[in-house]
Amino acid sequence: LKQYQQSFEYLQQGANARRKNIKYDVNNDIATLDKIAGVFDETLFNEKVAGDQDDHAIFILGLPRTGSTLVERIISSHSRVNSAGELNDFALQMMNQVKGLATTPPKSKLALIECTKNLDFKALGEAYSHSTHEHVINNGKFIDKLPLNSLYVGLIHLALPNAKIIHVQRNPLDTIYSMYKQLFTNGYPFSYDLTELTKYYIAHHKLMKHWYSVMPDVIHQVSYEDVLADVTGEAQKLMAY
Repeated sequence: LKQYQQSFEYLQQGANARRKNIKYDVNNDIATLDKIAGVFDETLFNEKVAGDQDDHAIFILGLPRTGSTLVERIISSHSRVNSAGELNDFALQMMNQVKGLATTPPKSKLALIECTKNLDFKALGEAYSHSTHEHVINNGKFIDKLPLNSLYVGLIHLALPNAKIIHVQRNPLDTIYSMYKQLFTNGYPFSYDLTELTKYYIAHHKLMKHWYSVMPDVIHQVSYEDVLADVTGEAQKLMAY
């Protein structure tokens, strides 16, 4: 109907109503992302770390609404790939490992991040492989599509060096607007205010740039726009990876 201004006004009313019912401070999330980059620095990846050698997992990650489902459908069309959906297994196994590391639990999220660099990465990888074993069919591969596994990319690579990590990106304005329009069931509390959403986007973008820097040639980057322009070509690149 091309009633863009009116449409946005109502969308903003809905987002504002949702935001009023959420106790949230975006600065805490920004501090968390900055802390992750600080803890998982280059020196950690230069050390010889023996992770679990299991190679069944394919992680598709990035911000929501960036085209990860499209990429998932392309890869899972392969006869030896099973889509397991958005799994919480990696974060759960990480927390289990942290509990076994200290007699008293970390007192804050930032303290928790500091703890994770001292984990037994091989044990973490084995625990994840064990918890997701049911998704491995005919000794093929499975997709774990939880978007914010992007926060754990460093841990994932240290624990599962043979796992495939695919990062899906989309035009920043399209990503932000698409997230703003979406009423999420749970999570993503930053997505109901455009200023908070933009701040989080920038912090997340900085973290992903950090992962590319400290782990060169590990992550396969996919552009949503490139997939739309050349599905066959991008599918071939994904399969080759």
